[in-house]
Amino acid sequence: MLITTGKTRVFVDRDIHLDCDGEFAFVSHAHSDHVKLKKAKHLIASPETKSLINAKGVKLPEDYSNDKIELLEAGHVLGARQLRASTDTGVFTYTGDFCLEKNILGGGAETKECDSLLMETTFGLPKYEFPERSSIYDSVIDFQKNANGITVYAAYSLGKTQELIKLLNDKVGLIPLVGKEAAEISRVYNKYGCNLKFIELGTTDAEEVLDYDFVAILPPRKFTPEFIKNLRLVHGKKVSSAFVSGWAVNKWYSWCDAVFPLSNHSDYSGLVEYVERVSPKKVFCTHGFSKEFAADLARRGFQAQSI
Repeated sequence: MLITTGKTRVFVDRDIHLDCDGEFAFVSHAHSDHVKLKKAKHLIASPETKSLINAKGVKLPEDYSNDKIELLEAGHVLGARQLRASTDTGVFTYTGDFCLEKNILGGGAETKECDSLLMETTFGLPKYEFPERSSIYDSVIDFQKNANGITVYAAYSLGKTQELIKLLNDKVGLIPLVGKEAAEISRVYNKYGCNLKFIELGTTDAEEVLDYDFVAILPPRKFTPEFIKNLRLVHGKKVSSAFVSGWAVNKWYSWCDAVFPLSNHSDYSGLVEYVERVSPKKVFCTHGFSKEFAADLARRGFQAQSI
């Protein structure tokens, strides 16, 4: 989909299969599947997103702004924004990945009425209903306080890891170990006032901590039964493991001690609530269960389709 605002054409997030004929690119947030800037000459993104992209060593196109384009908080990760544009056919909003619910670091997606809405529908089935975030936090805190030896959490390096760091810092008084990528991201978070305390693996400080009981947050790709087994063998200690993901709401990872359905996306009810708040004339759904969610919206009286 190409957004036209006067003489300006804006192509939205490059991982979505839309018309990419424009040289003006909007990047909603810094997850790698949304940062593909080889053809873009001008970039629309929040300062936080630009800082996170820079931390990955990606060269940024020139900044661009337009008084017909407004960026709204998306509540997904640091710097995540929605794009709201006054176009030739009315007000258009693209959500990118979003979450209505606030978390320990802030966030919470803004909602403003629009004529056309392009939204992500990652958790677009009724079975994806998350518990209250405060109750998930309480479960993580209880799990950690009752753990002995080593505790390892699997969480994405951008977003969820920082949320866990803040939770463990503030509510349990612990400073977790994190990998290089998560450490670089967390330093950007601190640049914007998040005050996260962590120790980067591979440093002298980390080597000292590894001699004792410790807590680590690692990306899911490294989180395997073999890895947990090897931790036990190398350190000779009990290892408690937990998988942290919205997908865990309906899935149990049998080799983990716990799963926590913590997500930076809105659940099904949150998706419906968002649409009801912005009251669009047309809704375009993408990602996840877009066909099913579009059909649900149609039953609720909205003109909706999957793209």
